[in-house]
Amino acid sequence: MGKIVELKESKLAEQVYDLTAINLLKKANFKILPKDKVVKNADVIKFFEKKNATIQMGVDPLMPNFDRYEMKVMPQKYYVMKADKKDFVALA
Repeated sequence: MGKIVELKESKLAEQVYDLTAINLLKKANFKILPKDKVVKNADVIKFFEKKNATIQMGVDPLMPNFDRYEMKVMPQKYYVMKADKKDFVALA
């Protein structure tokens, strides 16, 4: 069985975000907002308040000896994959 873990802040996640933003700009000309702007965005904050008021489904439990590195108030795939269209468009 996998384990369900509490989300913990990680410097590694921040570094991955920064490297991903650089690579997406270089390879696909996608401009990614800096993390500080994303986590202070009113639509992102509102989205997380709404999501955190309910039970979260969609994130797979971790297998033994695996860890999940994420940033709080940063949209992850499992947070947005079942968002209604209005919320998803606002986040985009």
